[in-house]
Amino acid sequence: MGCATQTQVLQSRQSGAVETALERGRFDLDCPTATAVVLSSDYIQPAIPGPWVGGLQRVEYTVGVEGCEKRTTYVVLC
Repeated sequence: MGCATQTQVLQSRQSGAVETALERGRFDLDCPTATAVVLSSDYIQPAIPGPWVGGLQRVEYTVGVEGCEKRTTYVVLC
């Protein structure tokens, strides 16, 4: 993730996460007109940081999908 700030990383990956959740939600809800909104996002640090051990830095989005009088929530990790 280089020299980008946590906020920049979260913003740069948000549209892909929303699109992923929306596609899944439209299928699960059987509703091609469903819409999505980000409910929360988080930048997750490695469990064991250090110079010799490199963990994965991830971003997590909770996305609500609603349409056709139904709604559901998805957690997307990038």
